[in-house]
Amino acid sequence: MADIFDSLLNLEEDFYQEGYTLGLADGEQAGRIEGRVFGLEKGFERFLELGRLQGRCSVWKARISYSIIPPTTEDGTGPAKDVHITSPRVQKQVESLAILLTNPPFKNDEESVEEVEETLKRGRNKAKILLNMLGEKEGVNIIKSRAVDEGSIEDAGMLGKLAHYGFDAILFSAFLAGVKRSTGLTLQTDKIESKDVRSALEKYLGVGEWMMDQSIAIMGSSSYFERKR
Repeated sequence: MADIFDSLLNLEEDFYQEGYTLGLADGEQAGRIEGRVFGLEKGFERFLELGRLQGRCSVWKARISYSIIPPTTEDGTGPAKDVHITSPRVQKQVESLAILLTNPPFKNDEESVEEVEETLKRGRNKAKILLNMLGEKEGVNIIKSRAVDEGSIEDAGMLGKLAHYGFDAILFSAFLAGVKRSTGLTLQTDKIESKDVRSALEKYLGVGEWMMDQSIAIMGSSSYFERKR
């Protein structure tokens, strides 16, 4: 005859396997959605930058062909500005950039992604060289630096910390709810003068009460728990 307590010996393993199975199923679904959103976001950023480089290159190519632009003053009497690019070195750099940006790959495979990244890297460097040679200032968001990507990594780390703090706050609220139900001790929110602070604290404590109710409901429906008086 099997011991009725045999199932308790594997209780942690059973919970682990159940949690792992549920987490794996949820992770596959959520990961697919999050992966697509992340891919669309990064793809948009990359090709937006390629478009900006292409636009800048088109302006430089036009300046090779045309020598003047209309007068710059509002009354039309100001001197025309010569923007003609006459330097053979600069012209060669412009043509090289134009060739580099011709027909970027639009496929979503590893080889195409690497090609886009390499094109962006070389395009940024060539554009910076041209800006220095022409004595022009770098426009806002025209050439993306690595600081943007580093900022994204820092933002992701900050979001992780915020999520961790939020989870700890919820656990502490649930702890306070447990203390209230087992001992009757609770915070006296009516002694807080600020109405906004008092309302926020009551909502925070309500989150703990909700967590306790949900936990009790889940454990009550599980065969691994029983009520003892």
